[in-house]
Amino acid sequence: MQRHNSRPKELVVLVTVLFGLVVAFHVGNALMGKFLFRAIHLGTALEYAHSPVNLLRPMIVGFNANEAPVAQELPLWQAAVGLVFKATGSTWYGWANLVSLLFFASGLWPAFQLARHYVGERAAWWSLAFFLAQPLIVFAAGLGSTDVFCLVVMNWFLFFASQMIITGRVLWWLPTALFASLCAVSKLPFFMTAGVTCIFMLVINRSWSWRPWLLLAGTGMVAAGVFAGWTHYTDGLSAHAEYPYIELRLAHNPFIRDWFFGDWKFRMNPGVWIKGGWRFLHATLGSLPFVVLLLTALLRPGNRLPKLWLAAIVPTTVVFTHLILVHWHYYLVSCLPVAVLCGTTLAAWENLWAQQMPRPGLRGEFITHEVCIWSPFAPLSFRSPSPRVLRWPRSLNPSRASSPARLRRRPS
Repeated sequence: MQRHNSRPKELVVLVTVLFGLVVAFHVGNALMGKFLFRAIHLGTALEYAHSPVNLLRPMIVGFNANEAPVAQELPLWQAAVGLVFKATGSTWYGWANLVSLLFFASGLWPAFQLARHYVGERAAWWSLAFFLAQPLIVFAAGLGSTDVFCLVVMNWFLFFASQMIITGRVLWWLPTALFASLCAVSKLPFFMTAGVTCIFMLVINRSWSWRPWLLLAGTGMVAAGVFAGWTHYTDGLSAHAEYPYIELRLAHNPFIRDWFFGDWKFRMNPGVWIKGGWRFLHATLGSLPFVVLLLTALLRPGNRLPKLWLAAIVPTTVVFTHLILVHWHYYLVSCLPVAVLCGTTLAAWENLWAQQMPRPGLRGEFITHEVCIWSPFAPLSFRSPSPRVLRWPRSLNPSRASSPARLRRRPS
């Protein structure tokens, strides 16, 4: 592991360029009228644009016959986009992409700080660069959807939890409990993964004092209570829906239970896990040769937090098997630990590069060349004449998502 106190200028430039490319990709698509969004979330934001913003009574367009409020996650992203619509006096869908990009940018700092503490500053910069180049991150960073918001909330939860565990100070408990609760009512698998990772943090930091354990347990109890209260409230809203598109209450619909958790037949199907592994590799690495970076990091000693973070995803997947393996956006939970692991490998290999290419300028040219070759922006050229060639999943197919007429017909 390399630890450098000075900021590596070439890596700062690389991170800046990659972030600029992500922004340009989404802004460019929006300016050309090729909006990327998930209709079920953007539809609620459009409702907020023409009505009072009430977090407790969100509307999912076309979800039931009597237009009764329907809530799944706490609609903070939808409310933010709705307020932007109101402030600008425009329902241009590109505002949703810009709001997602702003949320995404706010989550880069805690991600970098986590990586810097556990793997060193140089490796943290490489991790951030790899994170910004991951295909799923490139696509989700500006997607008009709650997905990147949930990722950002999870990053902040882990950052505050890490500070609370390291220092043992009660001062950090309040923001930790706040973001843990937001994570629980946004996407529960994100919360479960982060919660298990926090337990691993306690072990890594050798926090055998009772205080960090008690603070973390208190955080979990608060978040669990908030989630239970929110679920009870949303079930009450669903009870008033007439002819719903789907019954969301677990106690009233066996199908929705299988949708979230899957059944044993689904869990025991090896094809499901093989396809999930294939999706994991492409979502987090993009190009399969990058598997070498990941495997090298997994086999090298050290890097305990990102390794255990990946391990924390295993029990989450066992519980929410169908939800995670079938939906691409749930693979976001694995993007940052994979990026940190690959970043540590790249940082360790820099000594070899320095021997083979002593001139810093030459090393910079080599890095730029490799980024251009392996960059996910080539396969992410969505707007080909036939999007099916790219084999994007139905939920992320831009040709389906970008149709305003489809948004008016159905919310998913």
